[in-house]
Amino acid sequence: MGSRVLLRAEDAKWQLSTDDLPDGLPTDMDRRGLFQVRPSHASLRVQVEDEWITVRRSGFMVSPADTITVYAAQGSTFDAVVADMHRPPNQELTLHWLACYVMLSRAKTLDGLLILRPATRKELSGRPPQYLLDELDRLLRQEEASLPELLAYIKALPLKVPEPISRLLGPEAEREQNALITRHRVSASPTPAAAPTDADTQPTQPQGLPLAPPPMATKQGNVTKW
Repeated sequence: MGSRVLLRAEDAKWQLSTDDLPDGLPTDMDRRGLFQVRPSHASLRVQVEDEWITVRRSGFMVSPADTITVYAAQGSTFDAVVADMHRPPNQELTLHWLACYVMLSRAKTLDGLLILRPATRKELSGRPPQYLLDELDRLLRQEEASLPELLAYIKALPLKVPEPISRLLGPEAEREQNALITRHRVSASPTPAAAPTDADTQPTQPQGLPLAPPPMATKQGNVTKW
């Protein structure tokens, strides 16, 4: 078995850095869409009659590409995601905002996210639909009404409640959580830059992801997983 396999994504316009490609490629070779896959190994120990044997399996983790909609991608995470964030014709800004959130949050790491066509700054600076904001308000009201009942139930239990649970449901929990969110936003914020001359200019590279509520269903947009 070879040490690696060199593959090419058809019609791709992106190009990996030289460090991510094997040495010795012809200088005139088109490197667009090239990527390499190394073999993976797994061992298992099984019993065959009265004898235990160890089996080592090697192979390339390659499977056919699968294109799915944003709607189908919700709730899933992938090692690598190729996302097309271009806004479809006549799609509402609020629905496109939700679709962008789903696409940006499917990859396990930032290194595993490749954006074919980015959304504009205006589209990423939008807001979720009003029905989603109304639902979040309803859930908050439900929490305010049900939390005292939960606290009373836990207090009445005939056992000692662990300290982490008591602290989680204590009066200072919300303040600590808000402080933690604030610190996270400050640490994740990019270095301030000069204001763009055109608010609708497409960024060449995402400079930071907005915090957003959980994704909602939308059938627009495409996400490609490997």
